[in-house]
Amino acid sequence: MNNLQRYELDNGLRVFLSQNNGLHTFAANLSVNYGFFNTTNKENGLAHLIEHMISEGTSKLSKKSLRAQLDKNTTYWNAQTDDEFTSYDFKALSFDTAENLFYLIKEMVFDSNFPESSIISEKSAVINEVMENFGSDSTLEDAIAFGYLFKKEPSEFLGGNPRIVREFRRKNLMSSYLKYYSPQNSVLSVTGNFEGDKAKNMIKETFGSIDNFGKQPNLEVYLGKTPYREIDLKNFNPYKGQSHILIGMKIPGSKELYKKSETSRAGLQSMCTFLSNNLMEELRDKLGIVYDTGAEIDIGKYSGCITVYAQVKNEDLETGKKAIYRQIDRIINGEVTENTVENAKFNAKIYFQDIQDCTLDYASKISSSILKHGRSPGKLYKEYDLLDVDGLRAAGEYFRAPLAEDSVLLVSH
Repeated sequence: MNNLQRYELDNGLRVFLSQNNGLHTFAANLSVNYGFFNTTNKENGLAHLIEHMISEGTSKLSKKSLRAQLDKNTTYWNAQTDDEFTSYDFKALSFDTAENLFYLIKEMVFDSNFPESSIISEKSAVINEVMENFGSDSTLEDAIAFGYLFKKEPSEFLGGNPRIVREFRRKNLMSSYLKYYSPQNSVLSVTGNFEGDKAKNMIKETFGSIDNFGKQPNLEVYLGKTPYREIDLKNFNPYKGQSHILIGMKIPGSKELYKKSETSRAGLQSMCTFLSNNLMEELRDKLGIVYDTGAEIDIGKYSGCITVYAQVKNEDLETGKKAIYRQIDRIINGEVTENTVENAKFNAKIYFQDIQDCTLDYASKISSSILKHGRSPGKLYKEYDLLDVDGLRAAGEYFRAPLAEDSVLLVSH
């Protein structure tokens, strides 16, 4: 395991360094604690549009100059808006470009000037992304489920409501940008092949010069509570003769889970893998009725969601639904063994070892882990060391309440 150095600049920016000179590249990720959950329905798409505008120029660099220098100093750069944060990724072949790259990151993230000339074109870019997501049935089904569970418009989880995005003005963007895009609301992660002391000095000199923007922003998180219901999406599935089943269950976020036990998050992750494997075994290997099936989980700081899905022939719809609930019942009833625990630990170990060898993914993972869970990937991995059968069964209890109180079933034909 790599040693992860962490420290905080005087202006509140949290910095994490994972040096591994056995790798050929280095990467940086700067993530801001501001995403879909921090916007109201009237601000639907605002976080996404701000993400697009960040690379449109700064008070010192025009868009053309900024883009040219980014292309010169990186092999890859991109950004994405998540439920609870916005992430900016950068990868380079050599640490020789680090000083220039750190300067560019600081300028674009903390000194964007949101030129009026770019707002119209970036609104169109955001809307085009949303419309592309509307064209993906699996993405749209997820968005409908999440929108129902979190009392937000489904379009939020597709990138924004086109009608609302069109109405945004520069003052709307600047208001949220100045409030949330501050050093003390951000995390910088640097991974891969670099010189530790040199990187520290560069980061302090570059990012330490940013004025403290004042108080830590008061993050408003907009979530809703919903009762179980079924949604029937007729004539929605483009595959003739097939039905898609999706069950969404809202679960507590890490802030609540860690009040219960240090293994709650790892236990839920393991239970979800256990469910996914069981579904594949029953629906595909035993019954032979499924085209695709599985279970996924995402736990943030404030809320989480489990989605279970299966695609079956129309005539096998009820059999598929019963099989899914049967496998969820197995989890609720605590049908796990020592072998289940050992598999969970083994898979976590392999995942953590693999991700450290990918500089870009690891930099992003460090930032998201800190913002979503308040701990590094290494500490998240160590939670699995503490797992036992009783802990895993206790985690299974989290499937019981949401299934009755905070869940949704979507069926598309």
